[in-house]
Amino acid sequence: MENFSYPIKLEPLSRPVKRRLPRTAQPLELWEARERNGVSLKTIADHTRIPLRHLEELERGDIDNWPAGVYARSWARDYAKEAGIDPDRVVAIVSPVAEVDPSIDEIREVREDAELKRADESPLAALVGLARKFAAVIVVLVLLVLAAVFFWSSDSRAANQADPAPVGTTGVAGQPGPQQPPR
Repeated sequence: MENFSYPIKLEPLSRPVKRRLPRTAQPLELWEARERNGVSLKTIADHTRIPLRHLEELERGDIDNWPAGVYARSWARDYAKEAGIDPDRVVAIVSPVAEVDPSIDEIREVREDAELKRADESPLAALVGLARKFAAVIVVLVLLVLAAVFFWSSDSRAANQADPAPVGTTGVAGQPGPQQPPR
């Protein structure tokens, strides 16, 4: 494997498809303990700013949508403190999610895969991408020109209509206007 001299760029990794709580963890115990202490999930959500749906997932035992790593541990600890439960016990329950942080080797693999995909990209695909960008610039320029022409023509029409002929005249030079009735 090559030794990279430039910093490793972190790429998103796919997370495990399903993460269920271990059988030793009893999610109902969390619900029961919270209820015994007289704390509602809404109160915990308001105090901790953890979305209510994630708190419901924790008590249901389905933590698939929880964030990985430090966030999972932090949320579990905050939930436990507000619910009056031992924080270490709740952190142990979410540890499968908290341990999903990628290793350096996994990051390198993702990076190498991304570089291979870029290398496999054909020159024709690159040319098509460039043509799309060029077409987008042309469309924007045409729209700007059309807008300028529209505003210029509406300004000239407004200027022509600003000097109407005086009342009682036909507006044609040398021709008399309508006759005034005698007084």
